[in-house]
Amino acid sequence: MVETAVATAAVERKRSVTRDDYAKGGVIHFMVPTYGFWGQGATYSMLPANLPAYNRYAFFTSRDTTLLMTRHHEALWAAALYTAVSKMSSAAWEIESSVPLRRKRAQLVLQMATAGAFRGWVHFLQAHLVSFLNTGYAVVEIERETKAYGSRVTALHHLNPLRCRITDNPEIPILYTDRKMRVHEMKYHDVLVFGDMVDPTLGEYGMVQSSGERSYQKIRLLSVIERFIWEKVSGNRALSLEFIQGLTETTLSDAIESSEQDQKKRGAIAYKGAVVVPIPGDVPIQRVSIPLAEIPDGFDYRALVDDANVNYANNIGLDVNDVDPRLASRQSFGSGAQSLILNEKSKGQGLESWKTQWTNNANFWIFDTATKFVFSESSLDDELKKTQVQERRTAVHSAQIEKGIITAEQAKNLLVDAGDLPREFLDTDVTAGTTISDDDKPIEQQGEQKPDQAVPVPVPEQQERTKARVEDALNGCGS
Repeated sequence: MVETAVATAAVERKRSVTRDDYAKGGVIHFMVPTYGFWGQGATYSMLPANLPAYNRYAFFTSRDTTLLMTRHHEALWAAALYTAVSKMSSAAWEIESSVPLRRKRAQLVLQMATAGAFRGWVHFLQAHLVSFLNTGYAVVEIERETKAYGSRVTALHHLNPLRCRITDNPEIPILYTDRKMRVHEMKYHDVLVFGDMVDPTLGEYGMVQSSGERSYQKIRLLSVIERFIWEKVSGNRALSLEFIQGLTETTLSDAIESSEQDQKKRGAIAYKGAVVVPIPGDVPIQRVSIPLAEIPDGFDYRALVDDANVNYANNIGLDVNDVDPRLASRQSFGSGAQSLILNEKSKGQGLESWKTQWTNNANFWIFDTATKFVFSESSLDDELKKTQVQERRTAVHSAQIEKGIITAEQAKNLLVDAGDLPREFLDTDVTAGTTISDDDKPIEQQGEQKPDQAVPVPVPEQQERTKARVEDALNGCGS
C-alpha cells in the first residue's frame, strides 16, 4: 500500500544523509559533543554583548548556536516564537491533484516528514521554523528513490542547521556533516534552502539576517534585566556593602546567628542581600551603605517589555495582539478599528514570506505538475471579504452578459480564472495562456507540445520509411 511504502521510506532513510545519525540494530553510539553552551557555566549563563562574527566557512558556528540559544535566555522571546511556530504548524493546507493516487502520496510524504526521531508534519515544521526564525535559514532534505534529478520523492527530513554549511556553489548549495563527521555534498535537487533577508553580498559580509538577529539586542537587554531582578529578589548575590562603625565582628556574627535561628523557628526565610563590614571603635554606631545593584531612577520595566514585544512581533511578522493581548490597550492600540488595521498590516510580512517560499519550493521541487500544495488557513473575516468580492465580480459579469459584451461561457471562464469556480467546470479554457499566479501549475493545452517532447511518427508512415531505407541499401549493394 502507498501508506506503508511512504512510512517505511521515512523511517529507513536509505538515501538520506542522516541515515548514520541514529543508532540502529541495538548498537550504542558514543558521541563527543562538538558544540553548544550546555554545562559551560558563565558562557551559558549570559548572552554575549554582540553576536559572534559571521563565518562562511565553518560548521557549528558560535553565531548560529547563540541565536538558537536565545529562546532559553529570554522568556518573552520564547513565548513569541512559540506563538509563531504554533500558528504555522497548525495552519491547514491542501493537496490539489487530478490524479487521486498522486494526491494521496503527496499528502503522506508531508504527513511522514521527519525531524530526527520525531515524525509528522507538526514536529517537522516546528523544528524547521525554529531554525528559520532564529538562525535565518532552514534546510530540508528531499530523499528520492534514486539520485537522479526528477526521481520520485520518498521522504522529507529537517536538517540540523548547525551541521549545514551554505556554499558558494549553486549546484551543491549545502554541505552536511553527519555525526560520524563525514561531509556530504547535497545537490540542488536534493535539498530545499529557506533564507530570511538574504544578504546582498551573498556571503562576503553575511548570508542571511534572522528574526532573532534583528531582535538580538532587545533579547539580551530583557535577559539581563530579568536576571538582575531575579538576583535581587532571591538574594543570590550581595546587593550592597554596609560599613558599620562601633561594632565588632564577634558581636555582628552572634547577632546574625541568633537572628537566623530565630527566623528558622518561625518558619521564615532570610535572604542575603548585603555584605556587612564591622569597624570596631568606641564611638556611637554609625552605618554607611554603598549600593551595588540598584534600579536607576526613571526605570520603567513595563515600557521596556512592551517595546520588546512590539519589536518581536514586527520582526517575526505577528500581530502585536498575538504576542501580548494587553499590549494594545497600553500602547494606545485599543480601538477595534485600529486593532483590525494592525492585524491587516501584519499580513504579508515575516512568516507570510516564509509561507510563499514553502509553497513555491514544494510545488516546484517536491510535487509533479499534476499536484499542487496550498495553505488553506483563513479567518472568518477573510472568508467574508472573499465572498463579498466574489458576489461583486459575479454581478459585474452578469451585467456584461446582459449588455452583450461577453457570453455566459466567457463569464464562466473569467470566474474560473479568478478562482471562484473550479477549473473542471470548463470544457475549453480560452484564457489559459494569459496569466499564471505564483502558486499555479502550468496547464498544458490540447495540441501543445512540450519543449523536450518529440513529435511521434505514425506507425504506417514509419514502416514505409524503414522499407524505403532497406530497399536503398539493397540497391546500393547490388550496384
